[in-house]
Amino acid sequence: MGASIEPCHEKCALANDASLSLIGGELVLIHARLLSNGRVAQNTLKGLEGRLAEVFPNSRIILDGQAIHPPSGCFNRSRGQYNSILILQSLSNSVKRRDDERILAVESEDLYVCHLNFVFGEADPSSRIAVVSTYRLRPEFYGETPSPTLLFSRLVKECIHELGHLFGLGHCPTPTCVMHFSNSILETDLKGPDFCPRCKFNLEERLRKDQYV
Repeated sequence: MGASIEPCHEKCALANDASLSLIGGELVLIHARLLSNGRVAQNTLKGLEGRLAEVFPNSRIILDGQAIHPPSGCFNRSRGQYNSILILQSLSNSVKRRDDERILAVESEDLYVCHLNFVFGEADPSSRIAVVSTYRLRPEFYGETPSPTLLFSRLVKECIHELGHLFGLGHCPTPTCVMHFSNSILETDLKGPDFCPRCKFNLEERLRKDQYV
C-alpha cells in the first residue's frame, strides 16, 4: 500500500439530519457511481445522492446508476472477499474524470485489505476515489431484523466519512465526529453524522484551496 493512501476502515452509524455550510460557488464534483452487480437498489443510490447534496450543499452530485462489475482479479477466492485496494486501482485506471472530481463507488460485496479481516470503506486521496460496501452495514449481517432505514443511515455516514478522506481529512479523535474511527458497529451507531468544528473548518479550508488550484 502506497504512502499516499490512507485506508479507511470506518463502520458507519445512525445518521441524523446534518448541515454543513461551505463556501459559496461550485467548488467540487462528487460523482456517485454504482460499482458491482446492481444489487444496490437504485432508490438507495438516489436517496444517497440527495443526502450528500445536503451535507455538501455547494457541490454537484452526479449519480451514475450503471452497474460496474469489479474485475475478477479483485476477488480472493480463499477469503470469499474483494480486495478494496485492487478495486480502487482498477477504478483509477478505468474511470475518466476531471481533476476536481471525486469518485464514490457503492459496492454490495464484502471487502477487505490484506492486514484486516474486512473493511466497510476505503479511500485513496491521491486518486480521489473511494469505495463503500453495504455488505456489513446490513443489520441482518449481525443476526438482527433487516432495517432499510438503519442500513441507509449507516451507508450515508460511511460515504460522508470516505468523502472526508478524499477531501484530505484524517481520522478525528472526537467520538461524535463523522471522521472518528470506530472499531465496532456499536461504536458507529453511537456516533453522529456531522463534522466536528475542527474537521468542518479543515474541510472548508481544503475546499477553498481546491477552488483556486
